[in-house]
Amino acid sequence: MNNKRSITVKKNERGSVTLEASLVLPIFIFIFLFCYGILMMFSGQQLISHALLQSAESLSLDSFASEKIGDTGLESAKSAVNMLYESIISNSENKEYFSSNEKWYSGADVSEEAKKRFLGYFSGGDESKAASVLSIVGINDGWSGMTFHDSYITDDGDLHVIVNYEQKFLFDFGGLTVFDRKMEVIAHMW
Repeated sequence: MNNKRSITVKKNERGSVTLEASLVLPIFIFIFLFCYGILMMFSGQQLISHALLQSAESLSLDSFASEKIGDTGLESAKSAVNMLYESIISNSENKEYFSSNEKWYSGADVSEEAKKRFLGYFSGGDESKAASVLSIVGINDGWSGMTFHDSYITDDGDLHVIVNYEQKFLFDFGGLTVFDRKMEVIAHMW
């Protein structure tokens, strides 16, 4: 009699596994996708902050190359540095994205040079590649959604490269998950 009773109990429990799975599985998938969305947002912030840091450091060295070396009066040293610089940079197809011989820092608007330098360090100067990567990590409007208008140079020679953008969560719930982001890097002009 005990055998019949245990078989009857198992027959009654047969549907409970399906019911439990149908309740737990959507919750598990939601938690997994939520964690994946958080990681993608973090990854996007890391990519942007790294390119922003490289851009600011590169921009801060432009004044050293054009003024400090140029003001020494040592034409042979200046020509040697220029030859070395040109030999390194001439191998790059997009050298205008990584350095500038112009005195962009003496003007009032730093934003255009900051945006160009950021593009160089972020995607090698390829706007379509930058737009693609930025849209994958949730930046609204891709490359055109990145603004550098707040960038400036202080009287003390500190370069402030500031980027503003909106980042959305990977799974946008009716526009409720858009975050305004602002990153700033400060580098001293040489």
